[in-house]
Amino acid sequence: FQNPIENGQHTNSTLEDVKIMNQRSHILYEQLKGFVHRMDSSVVKKELPPKTVYVISVKLSPLQRKLYKKFLDVHGFTNGRASNEKANRRSCFFAGYQALAQ
Repeated sequence: FQNPIENGQHTNSTLEDVKIMNQRSHILYEQLKGFVHRMDSSVVKKELPPKTVYVISVKLSPLQRKLYKKFLDVHGFTNGRASNEKANRRSCFFAGYQALAQ
């Protein structure tokens, strides 16, 4: 199922590829509909234990602190920048946060 379905999803797929993709997708859906349930969390929420969140603070090592400070300097999050760059810093904040999270 995988190859015909993927082949029909490309921008340069032929009409025949798209037709085969639709057929295979439908067959796969029919075979799996008794096993795959598409529902949101409200269906199982009452059966789940309550959510527990643990917050653990860990000090950075000297190398981690040095790299973190360098990251902040390079991406303009430190006070050494001009005030007209504040909007730019805000716009890239989440990109920087995601990079650090990785």
